[in-house]
Amino acid sequence: MDSYSESEIKKTFKGKKFVNQLHVTKIYLQESILKSLRSFHAASSSSLIIKDLVKNIEICFHKELYNQCALEIQKAEKIAIQAEDDIALLEILNWKRKLAQTKSPTNLNLKEIIVSQGALLQRLNNVHVLWELMAGIGGAKLPNKQSAHSLNEKVLLHHLIYRIEIQHGRNKEAKKCLDELIGILERNPLRLKEEPGLYLTSVNNLLSFLVFTKNYNEALDLLSKAKVFYESSGRAKRSQSNFRQILRMYNIELEIYRDTESLEAGISLITNIENLIKKHSKTTPKEYQISLWFQFGYMYFLKKDFKSSLRWINEIMNSSFATLRPDLHVQAHFLNLMVHFELKNFFVMRYFVDSAKRFAKKNQSFKPHHKILLDFFTKISGVPELEYRMLFGKLYDEIVTANLIPLHDLDYINWNKWISAKVKRS
Repeated sequence: MDSYSESEIKKTFKGKKFVNQLHVTKIYLQESILKSLRSFHAASSSSLIIKDLVKNIEICFHKELYNQCALEIQKAEKIAIQAEDDIALLEILNWKRKLAQTKSPTNLNLKEIIVSQGALLQRLNNVHVLWELMAGIGGAKLPNKQSAHSLNEKVLLHHLIYRIEIQHGRNKEAKKCLDELIGILERNPLRLKEEPGLYLTSVNNLLSFLVFTKNYNEALDLLSKAKVFYESSGRAKRSQSNFRQILRMYNIELEIYRDTESLEAGISLITNIENLIKKHSKTTPKEYQISLWFQFGYMYFLKKDFKSSLRWINEIMNSSFATLRPDLHVQAHFLNLMVHFELKNFFVMRYFVDSAKRFAKKNQSFKPHHKILLDFFTKISGVPELEYRMLFGKLYDEIVTANLIPLHDLDYINWNKWISAKVKRS
């Protein structure tokens, strides 16, 4: 079924015994599916391998197969240490202690195990404190980098330091922190193979920073490296979370081409992204899809391919998920007006001005400069071309000269550039 209907099932299988206890059948089916999935994915990650080994340890221990139990403990401990799975390691050390007590009840030599457990608990506490700081709770002091020993600690600590440096406007120190973190991750290829998301998330943070500081060449180099990593990592491509990260990277790359006016490169990239989305049509998050559609529409607008621009604007405006990104729907309404102005479709412009007003009223998402722009499009759709110069000049004074549009809003549509170009041309 495309959508589950219990009444349809009861109707189709009327007279079958299981229909009388359908809830029991559903529970049995779910347990059977999960059991099959557990078997299928049993060796797909270190975490699942460790879980199976811990089951073996418990069975061998209760069967008094102590030699086999010790071997399973040894295997599980090695994998847990390598993966820095401290919670699993704590359970494994508990079994190690139990086995030691059982095998040598009169001559306990537990010192090494107890010391290992103590160090492990301290490391878990360190990670917990870092998460508290990340969430903004607790009054702990930020530790220094030298105190972080595990990769988990280093990743969290570097992200915390980066956030603090950005908040205080120390861009040089912030970038240095992310560069250090990516270097640390690249020196741990086994962990990256197991958890590629650690690397992709850190790269995306650095990419956003590089675009913010306009270090476009360095950003493009990093993007190329990240794409190679993603394509070479089977685990990364299987994860929906990592797929989102790669979509974010493509979005950032389009921003770079847009800001640097590398329009040919941007248009070429659109084709690659279209193919990727088609391949993952059922798993591409709608909010990411809208963001990319807007980038496509604006890129084609800058290229003066207005018909192609309209295609992507219409995808946004006709979508059924406007509530996901109302900010981009607002921008799509305005980009739509800009395109119709360029195409001299003045008759439909009046209709689209009213449509934008209705959307704004419904979503309460318009800002002061949006109202000025709507008034402008209303007026310019009904005047002769000779009056364009005067209207654009007035708009220039109200918008550009007055610095009315916040910088983060200009990241959507560079109104200042468009209006300035019209004033110079008129």
